[in-house]
Amino acid sequence: MTGKKLANLQMLAQLRQEIELARLAKLAQQQTDLREQQRALRAGLGAQEGAGLSDPATLGKYLDWVQGQCAALARQEAALAPEIAQQRAAAAKAFGRNEALEKLAARQATKGRRQPLS
Repeated sequence: MTGKKLANLQMLAQLRQEIELARLAKLAQQQTDLREQQRALRAGLGAQEGAGLSDPATLGKYLDWVQGQCAALARQEAALAPEIAQQRAAAAKAFGRNEALEKLAARQATKGRRQPLS
């Protein structure tokens, strides 16, 4: 493999790795946001209960609403889990590809000649 072709492959592998890592970071941020929303809802529930609402029916409805919202957010978070696992695998593959090309380039640079890929 010529140096120019290898350099181009390395550049493409690096770009692919960055893309996969960015996708993984986006999914992880979505997961964090969902967890934070659940935490905020529960914290708001604690504040409402501590404030001592005068109407128990209103407090009960609010409790039901908070539980429903938390359940919906938990379902969204659970739906992200397979996507995150798939994206982790894609990022690991891109990372491995990039590492292999770097090792090949280093081997070619130290020997100063073409090396077979096997």
